[in-house]
Amino acid sequence: MAQTEREYLASLNPPLAIAGARGRFSKAAKAELVRAREAGITFAEKGPVVSKTDGNIPKESYEPVVHPPIKSNPIVRDIDSVKGYTEEGYLVESGVCMRCCEHVKRCACRAGITPSSIVVRWHEDSEQYGIDLPVLV
Repeated sequence: MAQTEREYLASLNPPLAIAGARGRFSKAAKAELVRAREAGITFAEKGPVVSKTDGNIPKESYEPVVHPPIKSNPIVRDIDSVKGYTEEGYLVESGVCMRCCEHVKRCACRAGITPSSIVVRWHEDSEQYGIDLPVLV
């Protein structure tokens, strides 16, 4: 039985390839294959390429993967951000609910939008959308 190109290159001294390995041949290995073909050496055909994921299962026997539909995430309110005040009195703004990590337009939390942990009091414009914050004494 004829050798494959890789088996031939591995049998040389010094070897120009490793038997059973994968990958491209070096320039020296390619030059040696050209020289061997000119000298009349024939090589066996390469076998079918089998990847690690498909094993020996023919591609025709695969069943298509059916993914669940994308979760509908409708717009709940017409706002771009919520505003609140820190303990030091700074006004901060956020576009994300910190509970569900959705944009404030699409947050569907029943209690309302959860602010960042630094917010201690809502701004007047955002109070209607946010959760009830504990009162600081």
